[in-house]
Amino acid sequence: MGATAVFCYALTWLLFALYLFIKLVNRKYIFSIFNISLFIYCFSVFLSPIFYSAPEAWTALDVTNFERYFPYLDKSVTMNCIGLILTFTAMLFFEFNGGKRVCAVVEKWSGKLKDGALEIPFYLFAVLWYLIVFAFNGNLPLLNGGRDFYYNTAISPVYLALNELMLIYSLYFGVRAIYGKKDYVKFLIAVLTLMFTGNRGPVLVSVLVPIAMLFLYGTGKAGTANGLGAKKLFKLLLLFLAVGFFGLALGFLRDGRDFDLKGIFSDLLYGNTFSDIRDGAFILSGFEKKFGGDFLYGKTYLAGIISFIPSGLSQFRLEWSYGRMTTYMLFGWENHFGLRGGNAMEAYMNFGYFGVFFFGILQGVLYAQLEKVFYYKFCLRKIENGGKELLIAYVLGTVNSCLACTSGMYNVYVDLLFLLLIVVLSGLFVRQTAPKGRPARRAEGKA
Repeated sequence: MGATAVFCYALTWLLFALYLFIKLVNRKYIFSIFNISLFIYCFSVFLSPIFYSAPEAWTALDVTNFERYFPYLDKSVTMNCIGLILTFTAMLFFEFNGGKRVCAVVEKWSGKLKDGALEIPFYLFAVLWYLIVFAFNGNLPLLNGGRDFYYNTAISPVYLALNELMLIYSLYFGVRAIYGKKDYVKFLIAVLTLMFTGNRGPVLVSVLVPIAMLFLYGTGKAGTANGLGAKKLFKLLLLFLAVGFFGLALGFLRDGRDFDLKGIFSDLLYGNTFSDIRDGAFILSGFEKKFGGDFLYGKTYLAGIISFIPSGLSQFRLEWSYGRMTTYMLFGWENHFGLRGGNAMEAYMNFGYFGVFFFGILQGVLYAQLEKVFYYKFCLRKIENGGKELLIAYVLGTVNSCLACTSGMYNVYVDLLFLLLIVVLSGLFVRQTAPKGRPARRAEGKA
């Protein structure tokens, strides 16, 4: 790596270590259900100068003359490290200072959701998912390699919405199962359905790790933060290793390859699991060739904002959505979900380093607020209402992830419409379950 990339890389390591130390001192834990995706991304960044200079790392991109991408690799490291430096700086400032306004927002809106209303549509959504999969794909996507069967079809918005709803229900029923609500069967149905999509990230990082983490932390005594402790740290490390191994094995099953330990480690180090920085270098090479020194000035962000419009009805979305732009527009790849490129890549392509600065700080602010939610709502008291509070916080986390990549913006609209539906059903549910002879109380307590 060049001097600038080495400096940014080293400074990122230093800030990361400082953040972990201050967090451990102030909160008595390091990992939370919200920051785990950020830490996984950091792992990808830290791997980049160690393994991406090997030819095996570029095989997945069908690149042979990989040395010509080294200048772009330097730029990818520099850009993404600057984004992380700003994110951790903002987290250090905002996470341990200021009020708990976001916690009040989470509590207020979770109080509008009733458990009975949340459970009503679950089986309907699950059955609809299986009907669509077998009608349009003929089998489970995990088993027949049909992960993209819905791509650019009329059923795409519905199928993607159902996937997101299964993720939401996995979190909700998972938390309820932890706290003795006995929703194990519903949790299993939702998790298996997510797994059958063939997409590893949602079921592993978004569901299994957070639910297992909440279980390991435990509820503890109300008003006392549940410290990490050596035993819990060891269990968490085992959890991450087990989930990572399971995810890689799931990839072999999805791709129809023979399972072998050597292949798993090769995928881990050189495959597409932690390939953000390598993919970023590849994207930058295509971006420079296609656009020269010009930036996109918000085109992919606008395409994400209007993601509620089917791409078949919007030429702008079809052309400028981040996934299509990083594959079809730059390299002519058809039916590909897109290349990640790192948390700073989309911001850079749209607004240059100004975008990296702005979105890096904004991500840090939102991460800090989510960490406050985890500490004050999930660590300092027994979370009897935790399933619903987690749903509200999850929406905020989805917005945060869209700052890094707008490909998930559609899920934000799905989440908001789903919560609106549950609020409406909750109002009906309260009226129907009110004792006879007594009118149901309004939310504000007035007749």
